[in-house]
Amino acid sequence: MASEIVMPPLSQTTDEVKLVGWLVKEGDTIEKGDPVCEVETDKVSMEVESFTSGTVLKILAEPDSEIKVGTVIALVGEAGEKIDAKLTPVAKALAEEQGIEAEGVVGTGLGGSVRGKDLAGKNPVADAKATRMVRHLAQKRGIDLSAVSGSGPGGLITKEDLDRHQEGGPAVSPPADLTRNQQAVALNLSMSKREIPHFYLKTTVYMEHLIQYRHNHPLPDGKKISVTALLVKAAALALTRHPRVNSYFQNNRVNPYDTVGIAVAVAAGDELFVPVVKDTATKEIKEIDTEIRWLSSKARNGKLEPEDLKGGTFTLSNLGMYPVDEFSAIISPKQAGILAVGRMEKKMAVGDDDSIRIRPALTITASFDHRAVNGVQGAEFLSTLKALLEKELS
Repeated sequence: MASEIVMPPLSQTTDEVKLVGWLVKEGDTIEKGDPVCEVETDKVSMEVESFTSGTVLKILAEPDSEIKVGTVIALVGEAGEKIDAKLTPVAKALAEEQGIEAEGVVGTGLGGSVRGKDLAGKNPVADAKATRMVRHLAQKRGIDLSAVSGSGPGGLITKEDLDRHQEGGPAVSPPADLTRNQQAVALNLSMSKREIPHFYLKTTVYMEHLIQYRHNHPLPDGKKISVTALLVKAAALALTRHPRVNSYFQNNRVNPYDTVGIAVAVAAGDELFVPVVKDTATKEIKEIDTEIRWLSSKARNGKLEPEDLKGGTFTLSNLGMYPVDEFSAIISPKQAGILAVGRMEKKMAVGDDDSIRIRPALTITASFDHRAVNGVQGAEFLSTLKALLEKELS
């Protein structure tokens, strides 16, 4: 009985993906877990795996097409099996478009799974930005991919680039259009700024406690814990004490989250990614530091997987490594707040006895969704965060 391979949900921000290319063809025998196609979401590239074994009877989606989640993209069954399936409405429509009769057998509706696409390797073919289909075609033609200029998103090498290279034609510069990730970021932030009534609160955090903490708790390799990890942990603890901030506004109600997941903004070239440290409040600071370093490395090497981007309930954007004193950030969809952190610098502080001294400090600016968090609630959250960072974090 024919089984359907369905496009699985791959992103929190869009229900469509681009099918970059097929890794199998009709008539191929596949096993459960074998990759069948490569897709590109608004965030990452990945492979879709089959949940069943058998022979690829029919491919129902074209490369470079936009595919909605839940769409049947291929049929798998026994070799020689006649495809006269009584398919789902979507599959039936696709089948009729391609001249397949649709009567008789009910498909099992199996979905696909995904795995992150590893573009890095130790040879030029594996290192090149190209889909497996293009790499296979290049190997078949004897083309060195390291010598081919890619015209696809982010310099991705396409089949047309191979044809052009083989014919000796001029290379085409990568288009200036936004990548899918940049398009999604632009869409989400535009929607957020337009629909969410932002208000902003800021405070100065004096850093003596954190500086001493970093000195007293070195990592196993001798390096210091990152300031970002300390900020993430403090924010997570503050959210547990102020659950109203760990929520989002939708359908005219405030929806609280059961767990805390801090999303950390990471720049990777021209791209912006926001991977998530899940269950942040329950993790040790060193564990958080390791996870942030790992997620940042994956982002910069194009290896983030969909799971890395899920579960965010609050966001941190730290520009303290740049000469930025302070800034205001835009709230991510389905969140009620974001912290924007500037650089650490020496500031003149006046004590309770009017004494003046120079202290290391940084400025934190919090953006809140006024529909979910009022001014007092935002101020209380920021007060707790300041206390944690200045004296309580341990």
